[in-house]
Amino acid sequence: MWKDKPALYAALVISCGILSAYVSALSWQTWGVGVIVCLLISIAELWKRKNVLGRQIIFSAWCTFLLFFAAALSYSSELQLQSKNSISFFADTQEPIRITCKVIDEPRVSKGRTTATVEMISVSYETDSLTVDGKAILTIQPDKRRNEQPTNIMYGSILSFDGTVESPSSARNPGEFSYRDYLALNNIFATIHVYGYSKVSVSEQRETNWFFEKIIFPSKNFITRTILVAMKGDEANFLIGLLLGDRTDISAEIKSAFINTGTIHVLAVSGSHVALVVVIIYAFFGVLRLPRSPKIIATIFAIIYYMYLTNATPSVVRASLMAIVVLLGKLVQEKSSVYNNLGISAVIIFLVEPKQLFDVGFQLSFSAVFSMTYFYPKLEFLIKNIPQSLARYTWIEKVMQLFALTLAAQIGTIPFTAYYFGKVSLISFVANLIVVPLVEVNIIIGMSGALLGILSMWIASCFSEVNQLFAWFALWFVKLANQVPLATISTAAFGLKETFFYSTVVGMVFNLRNKIFVRRTILVVFAVSDIFLLASLVEQRLHPLRVTFFDVGQGDAALIQFPTGETMLVDGGPKTLTYDAGEKIVLPFLRRNEINNLDVVLVTHPHADHLGGVPAIMRSLPVKKIIIPNQRAQSLLYTEFENQKRHTTTTIAMAGNIISEIPNARLYLLHPTTAFLDSDSSDGYTELNNVSVVFKLQYGATSFLFVGDAETPVEEQLDVVYGDFLRSDVLKAGHHGSITSSSEEF
Repeated sequence: MWKDKPALYAALVISCGILSAYVSALSWQTWGVGVIVCLLISIAELWKRKNVLGRQIIFSAWCTFLLFFAAALSYSSELQLQSKNSISFFADTQEPIRITCKVIDEPRVSKGRTTATVEMISVSYETDSLTVDGKAILTIQPDKRRNEQPTNIMYGSILSFDGTVESPSSARNPGEFSYRDYLALNNIFATIHVYGYSKVSVSEQRETNWFFEKIIFPSKNFITRTILVAMKGDEANFLIGLLLGDRTDISAEIKSAFINTGTIHVLAVSGSHVALVVVIIYAFFGVLRLPRSPKIIATIFAIIYYMYLTNATPSVVRASLMAIVVLLGKLVQEKSSVYNNLGISAVIIFLVEPKQLFDVGFQLSFSAVFSMTYFYPKLEFLIKNIPQSLARYTWIEKVMQLFALTLAAQIGTIPFTAYYFGKVSLISFVANLIVVPLVEVNIIIGMSGALLGILSMWIASCFSEVNQLFAWFALWFVKLANQVPLATISTAAFGLKETFFYSTVVGMVFNLRNKIFVRRTILVVFAVSDIFLLASLVEQRLHPLRVTFFDVGQGDAALIQFPTGETMLVDGGPKTLTYDAGEKIVLPFLRRNEINNLDVVLVTHPHADHLGGVPAIMRSLPVKKIIIPNQRAQSLLYTEFENQKRHTTTTIAMAGNIISEIPNARLYLLHPTTAFLDSDSSDGYTELNNVSVVFKLQYGATSFLFVGDAETPVEEQLDVVYGDFLRSDVLKAGHHGSITSSSEEF
């Protein structure tokens, strides 16, 4: 199976090694021992089999283990053997420190704020100065009191300033996007914030890379000018994203539309872009009548140039490496395999940066190419069997080929889009039939305009005028497709188990004629199903009760999950004019965990930072019971909540009540009492914190005490009435830990 694909085999072994190091988190020394053992045995084995050369060596067991352990060692050592002078060790200091750094990319200025990637040089304290290494994201905010304007900061500038170093924010809640992990993939481990341009000293001396300063950055600026000379708005930002891979200025609405229609891949510079570059450059050198070998070499240099022009993202690096391998094969007249080309590019990327295995662009790019290579021939076979009456229309065959190519790519990328984006587009196959050709036209016109702009900016403007129309139509179509009802299905709960069964079904459908494959697959399905079942039973025994406290900002929200399947939400987080925690935080978590209804929603009190997210949750999921204090509030939010709970069973929470409907669990309601309630509330009652529902959850020997926003007067009463009964394993601090609560006696 693998004999003619040694590079792909090696790439898969290396991937398994990196993944094992990631999952196990073993020390680099452990993997190092494995490398030494496998290396010694491999040398001994090769010595015994001197006559065995070439591909057979790669497939030998000990060489396979050696690759596996070496990959794991490379990944783990990169994570664990950070320099003692790394900027990450200076993060999260409380006071500003004196920092000296170098700007290593073109700074971006937006709304007066400057953002740049910097390479650290040193940090200074009052009595000491230390050399520091590593990269960080620097943000300089203008001092509005001084009406500051941005300082001219350029690539290569040496900066000195007093600033604070922080660790990038991690995922605030389970399953959310982690900015820290995203930056770590690019070896960035800190963020630096400076308030006021007056605090930044810019050295007259600059340290630059000649290739980037004289070629790459001027080229980017020139291409941007050729676009902006006649284009504007979303269309201009769209084309800049297509040609240069810079999607920063594309609006969130358009990005969302591309995601929902399954066409987001066109915004990532990848194989199709590189292929068009190769065609255009190859044709251009052909017009100049360059001989074959110089033409190939010149095209390879052009590919490398374009790779750096588009920031050398994993997808464009993969495509560029594959194109270079193919061209080198042409140069030496050696026919190459797509699978091997894919494997070679993966191995090269892993050698340089093993962390790229976890980059979304890397995963989508490689899965798409592998899927097209594997599935398209099988789909093409069906195209060749279309009825004779349709075969005479050549355009039908072309459309079906494009559809088959799109389908082949989507088959491989669906698990990744389902997991990372939480949705799968049902109209992506149709949308891609229109969008992909349009984008290719945009790229061809844009690149041609940029090249001709060297001769005349007027010619470039003519090309941009035409591109404006095509870009407008592409965006209009994507927005239209996004409005189709039920255009996407939610896949928020898609994970390892779903990926396995999806891959199994797809594999069987495309290999029905291979009886041996089908029989083996069925056996694997039964075996893996047993493993998943056993794992779920073990997890249930290890976690009989699960309580999740959400990070919703200034507010409260917690989910209680009982082993018998019941779910209880305590508060829904805050809601403001621009932010709804129920919609942004709680609902996505519920969907990721396949919670499609709530048995109980308990609202501790009707303040917006507790009640705010509840209406959005109730609009989206069925709720069986609402528990609230007998206290109304004078607000539009509470009115909306009241309208929604009319069709739901409502229980008024009063001190002394016990809820015992869930096996092995008791909810003891300890507050409010009538003394703290104002049932009329028409006069705008302001003591809503002290009507908070306070309850103790007892599950077996484990207990939780939820006190809402109850303040010191309530705590004093609880202490007098309940005394030692308040003792609990976990306390949800009152009023977010403010000074009005958590009294010493309590």
